[in-house]
Amino acid sequence: MWAWGHHSGGHQAEANGKKGAVVAAGAALGLGAANGIVQFFSALGEQVQ
Repeated sequence: MWAWGHHSGGHQAEANGKKGAVVAAGAALGLGAANGIVQFFSALGEQVQ
């Protein structure tokens, strides 16, 4: 969408494509870090008595 908007002169399509790329990158980062986050809080919970 970003490239199509850039090459066709559609500024709104380009902006939406950039926004979508940033959201997708953030989601991928969050999903990749989920396992570490769960392990961290699991270890923290095991310390509570």
